[in-house]
Amino acid sequence: MMMQRAGIETIRRGYDKYILLDHGTGSVVTGVNQYGQVSRAGRGAVVVKMFKDGDPEGANALSARGLLGPNWQEMVSKKTKTSCL
Repeated sequence: MMMQRAGIETIRRGYDKYILLDHGTGSVVTGVNQYGQVSRAGRGAVVVKMFKDGDPEGANALSARGLLGPNWQEMVSKKTKTSCL
């Protein structure tokens, strides 16, 4: 759910790709389980770093539209709270 939410907010903010970062270390988050819990040692906030297509820093970032699938427009248009990002 966290990955999906990050994808939706990435598109809403005018970006195309994103990566999740561990707020405490700045390292890239490598896994999220089915409950949205991040695979890392310790507890800390997760930061969503967003990129535009063509940004070389986002070369290894996830495609928000690709992650959300063919119904991405419907998902992005739904009203949801954004306080988590």
